[in-house]
Amino acid sequence: MQKSSDAYIWFTWKEAKNAIDYDIEIASDPEFNNIIFTKKLKTNKYLYKASEKFDEIYWRVKASNERMYSNWTPVRKLNIVTSKGSMEDIE
Repeated sequence: MQKSSDAYIWFTWKEAKNAIDYDIEIASDPEFNNIIFTKKLKTNKYLYKASEKFDEIYWRVKASNERMYSNWTPVRKLNIVTSKGSMEDIE
């Protein structure tokens, strides 16, 4: 069951030629000293359930196949904005 404090975020990125897997990392800092999530995926999208309280998170992806890994993508920043009101409060 979803709690009101949970945030669901779709991460998507361009497919890499010859990629079989993707590694995604999400961190609370741009240097990735505090990684809060990591996962190996077979697709170029992921629905992340963020129950942590962060105003901003940073994420990056790298592709791989049987022979090699790509470099990490440039670090991307995501600002998380939450509201305690309802849609009726928006004018």
